[in-house]
Amino acid sequence: MNKILERLKKYYKKKSIVSIIFDVLFYVLIILIIIPGTRTQVVSTIKRITLIPPLGLNSDSGKKISEADYQWSFQEMNGQTINLEKMKGEVIFLNFWATWCPPCIAEMPSIEKLHEKYGNKIKIVLVSQENPQTVTTFLKKNGYTLPTYISDGSVPEIFKSRSIPTSFLISPDGKIVLKKKGAAKWNSKKVERLIDKMIAQKENR
Repeated sequence: MNKILERLKKYYKKKSIVSIIFDVLFYVLIILIIIPGTRTQVVSTIKRITLIPPLGLNSDSGKKISEADYQWSFQEMNGQTINLEKMKGEVIFLNFWATWCPPCIAEMPSIEKLHEKYGNKIKIVLVSQENPQTVTTFLKKNGYTLPTYISDGSVPEIFKSRSIPTSFLISPDGKIVLKKKGAAKWNSKKVERLIDKMIAQKENR
């Protein structure tokens, strides 16, 4: 034990105060990640700091939602059933997420800001397969006002993904303009320009 302490003293004598502080913060971070109770929050915070806007189009971009897809139904938090057809003709931001998912938690503030900016100009649809009470508790605890729904698992093939979060931007004419697997910074200028363009197209129809 004495030998270990002597080595540590020699090691830190050669380091600056700034380096020592960074070392301490690193060790604290490792400890917090190891502890189950703080792991999700720490990982999601780190992820949030490093979020970037979605990079652009992918193979699903341009695909059209069918009439059958629009019949997909899910439940509001009060238990009332609603289907996607109710939102037909609108700009839709669709996001699949879960309260236990660190990347989902990381991008949630940026989605909330998107909701605050656009309000009823677009339809924001967050879909979870968890217990409604679990979701409600999470939203209330974090002060989120996002429109959130519960799915029974029967998601249309066009929206299925093996990972969460997965998000879609859908145009008023039912085309997938953007699909993003993984967390992203959604209140970015790039995304807002895309949404503004779709809103303008809708208003000029």
